[in-house]
Amino acid sequence: MRHYAISVAVVLGAAAPAASQDLTVTAFGGIWEESLRKCTIEPFQAATGKQVAVQLGGSAQWLNQISATPSNPPIDVLLISSDAAFDAVERGLVEHLTTEQVPALDQILPRFRELTGDNGAVHNYGTMGVLYNKDVIDEPPASWNELIDGTIEGRWTLAIPGVNNGISAMLTTVWYWSTQLGGDIDNVDPAFEKLAEMRDSGNLVVWNSSSDVIPMMGSGEADIAVYWDGRAWAFIRDGNDEFDFYGPEPGMVPALTWVQKVKNGRELGYEFIDFMLQEEQQSCFAANILYGVGNENATVPGDLQAYMPDHEGLVFPPFEDAAANLASWVERWNREVD
Repeated sequence: MRHYAISVAVVLGAAAPAASQDLTVTAFGGIWEESLRKCTIEPFQAATGKQVAVQLGGSAQWLNQISATPSNPPIDVLLISSDAAFDAVERGLVEHLTTEQVPALDQILPRFRELTGDNGAVHNYGTMGVLYNKDVIDEPPASWNELIDGTIEGRWTLAIPGVNNGISAMLTTVWYWSTQLGGDIDNVDPAFEKLAEMRDSGNLVVWNSSSDVIPMMGSGEADIAVYWDGRAWAFIRDGNDEFDFYGPEPGMVPALTWVQKVKNGRELGYEFIDFMLQEEQQSCFAANILYGVGNENATVPGDLQAYMPDHEGLVFPPFEDAAANLASWVERWNREVD
């Protein structure tokens, strides 16, 4: 493992002129970017004297940029969703990692390494469970099937993510719900039939941005919502203890963020990836955003333990097959649900 002496001075990557950047990495916005800067980028810059530029955006956009100039890519390190990570591997845009290049791979949870095949590494993950108002719902549904049936019966009004939230959300409401109802990746009719019933019951609302959910819950437009764990816990811990969050049986589907070294990107990318996957940086990220992380040795303070997802209970979807079906799911959703 590499060891870094962290200096007192920290220079923000965004503050330096573009020409001085030694590395370009991608990031999702909001608290995710803030956590990446605080826990990885700032200490890496202080330790190495190298400047890191952050490129915000989305997975498809980044892959298109790399594909346009693969011999001289504008991005060195990708932080990217699972479906896009598999696409990047298939298109030959990223490098296979080794423990010689990235010693911290040895600290990544084995089931995550098996999933990625070391064509990247799982940096963090969130899960989609259920946020509900305890003042309205005395006995929340124990299972996903109970959540669906209770919505149809009018026991509550349910908010679910719409197609604007991409494949990560639809893996729960389309693929996973179908598996609970007798379907599979090639037969998602059961989920769409139930979605139509929920819509027709008048007890279903759709959210198209994570920021929509809290106002819906606060106004009473929804009593219960399919929502991301980290965002739910942040809301609850912000003085909203009339709400609670949990994972219905038999488990929750994760949205995994991989880190990948772009082919023909700068060699410094390997050092950055190793740094960001180490225990200290991973522990910081987990505590800051309340997402699970890939390093099996990462820890959070005791008062935060209850909010962290349990990797043992994760249900891994067939990410590659799902990506191939996404367009048809979106078309069907627009036709039958919205």
